[in-house]
Amino acid sequence: MKFFKSKTKQIPLLALMLLFITAGGCDGILDVDDPGSIEEDQLRSPENEELIVNGVRGQFQYTFSYSSLWAQMLTDELKMEHTFADYRPIASREVDETNVITENLFNFWTKSVRHAQDAVEYLEEFHGEEAWELHNMQKVLTYGGHSLIHYAEVFCEGTLDVSEAYTTDELFGMAVDMFDDALDVADRLDASDEVMEFRHLANLGMARAKLNLGEMDQAAQYAAEVPEDFESWLRYSDENAREYNQLYGGATESRFISPGSDFLGEDDIRVPHSDERVGNLVTGTDIYQVFSPMNYENWEEPIQQSTDVRFANGLEARYIRAEAEGPSEYTLDLVNERRDFAGQDEVDYSGDELMAELRYQKARDFFMTGTRLGDIRRYKNLYDVDYFPTGEVPLYGGNYGNVTCFPIPQSEINANPNL
Repeated sequence: MKFFKSKTKQIPLLALMLLFITAGGCDGILDVDDPGSIEEDQLRSPENEELIVNGVRGQFQYTFSYSSLWAQMLTDELKMEHTFADYRPIASREVDETNVITENLFNFWTKSVRHAQDAVEYLEEFHGEEAWELHNMQKVLTYGGHSLIHYAEVFCEGTLDVSEAYTTDELFGMAVDMFDDALDVADRLDASDEVMEFRHLANLGMARAKLNLGEMDQAAQYAAEVPEDFESWLRYSDENAREYNQLYGGATESRFISPGSDFLGEDDIRVPHSDERVGNLVTGTDIYQVFSPMNYENWEEPIQQSTDVRFANGLEARYIRAEAEGPSEYTLDLVNERRDFAGQDEVDYSGDELMAELRYQKARDFFMTGTRLGDIRRYKNLYDVDYFPTGEVPLYGGNYGNVTCFPIPQSEINANPNL
């Protein structure tokens, strides 16, 4: 198997879950008489297999939502105003390794990857070689691959389990290996609806990783394997904070985020926001309130804690194929289809003009779905096309810096002897 495995000792996934489940206080945490808790000697039990697999999905789901808010704030997609000191450097592209959001994003994405790694090891321990013929293995590998993609798109470089720093290309390569293993597992399974959903999800992830690596022929090939009607949802809940859609706080509860300047005033149904300015509930500044975009449940309504998100679909695969193919007839057809969807006139673009329109349409179709930072980093790195905001920072004032990705946080630099 090509799956990347850590060479260092990790904190077991279920041990982390145990702390989360039972942590009402710190003293004597393992001595509490709680008949509903998980005992230490039960942690590696096959009885906990579904808990392990659900934990992988749960960590990815939480981190995806958090990252869709905070990582994308570095782009032109959103703007904000808040009194918390660590928020402004993100909004102004001046974030550094000491920022609390940098720390959180790093911890959450590396934990998401580690949960998938741990789950693979647990399944192997429980089932031996037969683990590689299980749908649960297919699921954790697929979520692990998508976690690696987001980690690579958000961070300038990254570590895993006290490793040396990996480049973004190396992280994308690890994602490719996990998707490759997930697809191998899928080949051994009956083609049930759920197995096919994760096959499509792995093919989509593979296409996205290959696109970021500049391997265009393979990106187009994997993207073409994803059906146009494919979709995969993340399900949020107002039951507890770990299950909230994190966009709720900024968009609805406190209203401190707003669509970026380039996304306002276009009368585009894919970027719904209030017709008039409303009060920012943190600072009192009048801003445009953002509503649920196209890939959110309850499109055009206020985002709630329980608002679900369609985080992957066949349309993304079509955009990947179009970008990989370049200014082709396929690309023009997709552009005009999306323009028609948004109530815009047909165009007959070609060359660079067509590719610019493709990028424009994708930004609206995938507004607030965690793709923008990775996209504009790729545009800059591969095509020398720069969409990062410049000039005066909206709401805050002052000028933008030049940060295009999040650095490894200071805590990791201090604790990791390999850096």
